[in-house]
Amino acid sequence: MLKYITHVDVGCGPESNCPNRELQIECTKHTCELQRLKKKCLNNRLRKRKYNLGELRMSGKKGIGMFSLNKKPAGTFIVEYCGEVVTQKECMRRLGYDYIGEKHKYLMVLTRDLVVDATRKGNYARFINHSCEPNCEVDIANMFL
Repeated sequence: MLKYITHVDVGCGPESNCPNRELQIECTKHTCELQRLKKKCLNNRLRKRKYNLGELRMSGKKGIGMFSLNKKPAGTFIVEYCGEVVTQKECMRRLGYDYIGEKHKYLMVLTRDLVVDATRKGNYARFINHSCEPNCEVDIANMFL
């Protein structure tokens, strides 16, 4: 007999049918039945800073890189990518003026018109995947306070 697994059964985890997770929105006490019932909800990695960081070390010409200390299953959440969200125009201005002479810049295109600039106001995530063989991907999540 097949059993329908609800998000209550697996705590809003990756295998659940949690409506918030499906919409890539973190659960809150206002939007999650489990949190309202004071039960375990796994869809709050950003808010609770549940990061899977490795160690930072030099990575040849590429500067500092983050290296995992253990094998992680595919789909494992590593860390939130933080930085200033700027327009494409502002990004180009910074590249042509502010960042002249800087060896490493950490810019990630968010949309056609927006860029996340982690060069000066970023976190450890900027050091992930500076590799010829990247093995991580970016996933956009929404978090409401």
